[in-house]
Amino acid sequence: MRRVSLVALLALLCGCDPDIEILGTVVASDGGIPSATLVELSCTGGAQLAVPKTAATDSKGRFALRGSGCLPPSCVLFTGAGFRRAEVHLMEWCKASSPSCAPGTCTSASVTIVLP
Repeated sequence: MRRVSLVALLALLCGCDPDIEILGTVVASDGGIPSATLVELSCTGGAQLAVPKTAATDSKGRFALRGSGCLPPSCVLFTGAGFRRAEVHLMEWCKASSPSCAPGTCTSASVTIVLP
């Protein structure tokens, strides 16, 4: 019994936010792979996140945003420019959350963004 109490106390004292990992790929509707495309994360509602707000795609169109916190349902990813601009609501791509986060939040997502 004492061991369980010690573990619970350590978890409470840590107060650590869970890790966030957003992995994704940007592709063009014509099958092209847009490299060096900027992907932007936008969350409203006063979310307290320690995660970069932007990432650039690599030569295969892949990007990653990593940090800590709990992603609220308001989070959107934007990419592209002009008529080739696309946005996706992150919660549609959520794969996991953490017990330390509020219901309806996310800590892990795998996203595919298709540019028009």
